[in-house]
Amino acid sequence: MNNKINHLLRSQPAKYQIKIQGRQIEGWSDWMDDLKIETERISEGTTLTTLSGVVKDQAGLHGLLNRIRDLNIPLVSVQYVHPIYFAKE
Repeated sequence: MNNKINHLLRSQPAKYQIKIQGRQIEGWSDWMDDLKIETERISEGTTLTTLSGVVKDQAGLHGLLNRIRDLNIPLVSVQYVHPIYFAKE
């Protein structure tokens, strides 16, 4: 993976991967800005849920992390994947 970040802007959409402890709940995609939700069992009794997809901007990322905090879900990691560029019309 390329760890180089080329001038990330606060207003720029970007792809993130967020890992939380526990199993996802039905209907979470509406709460989690339609991010892709995958659940995996990593050991006996331990489940990890990965939320991945495009987040509109840094404010949206912070809002998403606040929702996770408000649901009292342990946050495992947040990873910036890459910026999303849109063609100019």
